[in-house]
Order: sequence, then C-alpha cells, then structure tokens
Amino acid sequence: MAGPAGAEGETAEPRKERSHTRRMRPPVRRNLQKSVLAVKEESTSKEAAPAAVRPKAPTQKAPEKEPVRRLTEQKKEKLPAPQSQPDHAKHASRTSRNKERVVSSDRVMAAFRCAADVSSWGSGVFTFHDVSGKHGGIVIAQTRTAFEPSYEILGEFSDGLALIEDKNRYGYINTEGKIVLPAVWDHAVSFENGKAWGEKRGKRYALDTEGHETLFPAWDMGYSFHEGLASFQRNGLYGFVDEAGTTVIEPVWEKTGRFHEGRCPVMKAKKWGYIDTEGKLVVPTEWDMTMEYSEGLGRICVNNRYGLMNLKGQIMAEPQYEFVSSFQGGLSIVAHNGKYGAVDANGWESIELKYEFAAPFSEDLAAIELGGLRGYMNRKGELVIPAQWDDCYVFSEGLAGVCKDGKWGFINLQGELVIPVVYDQVMQFSGGYTCARNENGWTILDREGKQVI
Repeated sequence: MAGPAGAEGETAEPRKERSHTRRMRPPVRRNLQKSVLAVKEESTSKEAAPAAVRPKAPTQKAPEKEPVRRLTEQKKEKLPAPQSQPDHAKHASRTSRNKERVVSSDRVMAAFRCAADVSSWGSGVFTFHDVSGKHGGIVIAQTRTAFEPSYEILGEFSDGLALIEDKNRYGYINTEGKIVLPAVWDHAVSFENGKAWGEKRGKRYALDTEGHETLFPAWDMGYSFHEGLASFQRNGLYGFVDEAGTTVIEPVWEKTGRFHEGRCPVMKAKKWGYIDTEGKLVVPTEWDMTMEYSEGLGRICVNNRYGLMNLKGQIMAEPQYEFVSSFQGGLSIVAHNGKYGAVDANGWESIELKYEFAAPFSEDLAAIELGGLRGYMNRKGELVIPAQWDDCYVFSEGLAGVCKDGKWGFINLQGELVIPVVYDQVMQFSGGYTCARNENGWTILDREGKQVI
C-alpha cells in the first residue's frame, strides 16, 4: 500500500487546496484501498486532494465552492426580513425519531467484520458497508455497541454531533449514534464552534447544539461558520453573516475562503487578497492565490510559487517554494527543487532542505523520506526515528501507523513497535481506538493493540 500525504486547508470558495504532499494521507474515508498520511490543514482549498502516489509539485487551480451536501441554488423568493428573536430563541422540534434499526448486535458485528469498506468519523465511531454498498451499520468502540441505521453519516463529529441524511432530510446524531436533532431540514451543514445552519420551507436558520433556531436573511447559498462568521452567496457574489443572521460583510466578492485569525482570503477580478472581520481590504487583491492564516502567517502564491505574509501584510518569505504548509508550532514544511525542510516564522530555513519528502508536524514529529524509506524528524530536523518503513502515517494520539512489506502496525513517539505489523489496513487512532483489517476481516483495536470488537 502506498501512502501519499494529505491535502491541507481550505480555499477561497471553501474547498481543499491541492497539495503535492498527497502521498501520506490516511485512509479514513470511504476509499480504504489506498493508504494515505493524514495531515489536517487549513488553507483556501476545500476540495480534498485525491490519494495518489508520489508527491508532485502543486499546480495552480482556481478554488471551487465548498462541496456542501445537497446544497443547490435556490430560486429567488420573497422572504420576510429577519425578525428579532425573543429572549429564548425558537427551539427545534425535539420529537425523537431515532432511525437505527433494532437488530441483533451480533449480526451487525458479523457484517462489520466482512465489510467491503469502513470509515472513521472520529470519537471512536466507525461506519461500514457490505459488498453491495447498499447496507451499512455503525459501530461505537467505547460502548461496544453496533446497529444498522437507515440514514447516512455525512461528516465527522464536531461539537459532539455529526450531520446525517435521512430520506433527503438532514439532522444530527451524537457519538452514541442517537438522533438528537431530528432530520427535518432540507439543507444543513456540520457544526463548528457550537453553530451550524439549516434550511426548511425556504427559510434559513442558525442552529445551536440544543436545536435552538434563529432566522437568517435570504441568500442563494451558504457555508459553515468560522470565527463567528459564515459566508453566503447572493446573485453570484459572496459576503458574510454573523450568528444572529445579520449581514456584516456585503456580498461583493467573487470568491472567498474562511476566517482564520481575523483574516479571510477574497478574490476580485481573478486576483486574491485578504479582508478583516469588518470587510476592510487589508491586503490588496494582487496575488494568484492567498491561503488562510495560521500562527500569524498566511500563504501567498504567484506563478505557482509560494511564500509567507504576516498579519500586517509584510512578506516574510518570498514566493519561491513549490510547497508551503500551514504553520504548526512555529514551523512550516517547505519544498524547493524537490527537497524538503522547514522555515520558521521569520522565513528562515531552520531545517535544511535535504529530505526527499516531509509531511507537516504532528505531535512534534514530522514524517520524512530518506533513501526511499520513511522515518520521523523532530523540530530541529534531527532524524529521531530511523527511516526504515515503506510507508507511515502522521502521529495521532501518540501513535502512528507504519508499513513494512505490505503489512501495517503502530509505533509510539519513541519509535517502539507497540502493535505488531500484521494488518493489511489500518486507520489513524481516534478517541482511543483504530480500525484494522487482516485475513479474518475488520476489527477494532485499543491503544495497546487489544481487540475490543
């Protein structure tokens, strides 16, 4: 199994930025036939880069709209203006409509073990489908329970809730697999920082995790909240509303990203810059691409070369790199002439560009490639876990998947093998559990490698 590195970040019309570090992204979604190295990064691209083989130099692509599920353009409707809400906001219907089918847990477990595919949704929750792809179930590692649902999970758990679809309506389940906000919405998005939005009967509402609703103004299309602001589209242009449904930035931009650290990438006349939370243009729209800020630095691109800019708009590293990751712990992985290293917040190359590949840091270690094999370096650029593995993941919860001769296991932060290299596929740890497959089918392991399911 090859393991390309993951895509990072969000683009201006929220989608995930293409990254040539695709070789090591972990297979935590539907396609588990390709191992990948997970690197969750915020940028201006919302389209996830496909799992591929060797990392390639990034090519400039115009960002596309965030792929919000079932979010179609609505016909213009005359809707009432936003109304002031009483002290207690309107509460969504709390009628319980738990849709999981009551079947033998043993039967579900048996189906899980021979599943055609398995996906992790975080917090130790796994979903699976049989060979036909028509029947699936949910397994919850912490409670050792399983059931067959009649709905589909659409996103990872955030704020303890995950978006589901049930008969073309949307709702939310908790980490126990129970529907807590009924599927009554025509459209909806995942929660972030306690807020989401949903649409029903042609009207849009802000939602909290208790199901309270606040009426929004009319728009053609909308996206998730970030730092208290959600972008929306009206007549082909983009602006932002706050959690009360008030338009705080008028729709005047051709494309936008998401707010991070008080800055948001925006595009006008096919050039990119940054605005602040009041909508003021703080960096002129003169770049081929701008990406979200992390640790006070944003990434800029011109002629397919990437550099760094601080919050004041000062260039800290000239656009000269084929790749620049978001900052984590004061370092950003960069690539130049096919060699990888790292730069600090001042743009200095603090780690020599000498590796054949490097993934962004996770838990103070970064996966690297040297002599065609994978290992890990620390923040000083020192090789602390020898390059001896055919493939590997980034560290998650103190463990990282490693591959040798087509078999996978896990090492700890000291490089010690704690779960034997005997599995055909593994996922990253989430909520203290991982999912693994061998000749007997799928199983769920705890941090000590014990089979809990």
